[in-house]
Amino acid sequence: MSSLRFLRFEDPHAYLETTKDHDDSFMNFGIGSLWDFLSGLPARQMPDVPTYIFTIYRGDDLLITLSINKQDFAWMMSTPSSADEKLSTDPKLLAAATTLLATSVLATLSSPRDFDKIIGPLKPVEAFLNTWVALLAAQGVSAKILIRESEAVASRVSYATRASLPPPLAVAPPYRVERAGRADLPGVAILYQHFQLTSPWRGIISIEDAILNLTGPADLGLVWVCRLEDAAPDGPPAAFSILGRITPRTIAIRNVYVAPDHRRKGVAETMVRAVTRYFLGAAPYGVHGVPDGPPQCGFKQEVNLNVADPSAEGVYRRSGFLFPVGTGENMTGGVDPETGRRSWYPSVWRGVEVEADTEPEAKA
Repeated sequence: MSSLRFLRFEDPHAYLETTKDHDDSFMNFGIGSLWDFLSGLPARQMPDVPTYIFTIYRGDDLLITLSINKQDFAWMMSTPSSADEKLSTDPKLLAAATTLLATSVLATLSSPRDFDKIIGPLKPVEAFLNTWVALLAAQGVSAKILIRESEAVASRVSYATRASLPPPLAVAPPYRVERAGRADLPGVAILYQHFQLTSPWRGIISIEDAILNLTGPADLGLVWVCRLEDAAPDGPPAAFSILGRITPRTIAIRNVYVAPDHRRKGVAETMVRAVTRYFLGAAPYGVHGVPDGPPQCGFKQEVNLNVADPSAEGVYRRSGFLFPVGTGENMTGGVDPETGRRSWYPSVWRGVEVEADTEPEAKA
């Protein structure tokens, strides 16, 4: 694999310009998180984390990216849709690419502890981590891949386009789907607090911090609520959704949460359908409350999301997302009818822990 090469981007803007032809949902974690960071989208920041952008090319073809900035909760690994089939079907290429990446990243970081969490496509992440741990072991450093529930979340990523959307419902459901304003945030914050507590990472957050985290996205029109049609305009929402990772072509639905009392009543599907159609510019939206006019970030060509609960995929498929049905040999669907490429990928979020008494001295 002599044609493989490692390239580090010092300038995030140069990286985004170089990868603009790869701006799709397969790259949304890497490109989208960097766009959010550079655009100043308010988020919880980790000021001591520098920005790193690493890539692997085969000739002029981009294969893998690995990046982090001070807003990211983990290192973001992405593979372009154009490289997905190559890496999925060629184990030697995958091994060579992830080995070159791991070796180069380890040589760049001041300490292996700087790499502690990663999210990305399953096979590349697994190959990278196995090589990473082996490289550390060769240096006398003991590290382990964390596989506890809170650190090894498996999921599937897919997307919707205008072509994949089902027709809007003939009869509007008894809900209102609206952009949340600042007056809505105390009610959303209560649900957000519950969402964090019941998530795989078991986050504990105060109402005040929840409102703080929600204010920036809400000001940009990225927080949405769903209420019963006959509920008071300022009443508590039945559900909320938060979007982000905005690129010129894509946007991600980052969170969807329905209050326990309103589950299994079509609330999530109503909200996801409406929000997805809105950001794709596919009126009519099939529900009351969705505003006229474009979003602040403009209409997008793809709306994507990452689903950790397989039982929830049906809601998203019915909303136009191109998830496959089933797994393994029984899997059907999961192909983009416009491109003929796979329309989803398995994703994983994992941690790495370095034993303190084996870590080498930090590099100067």
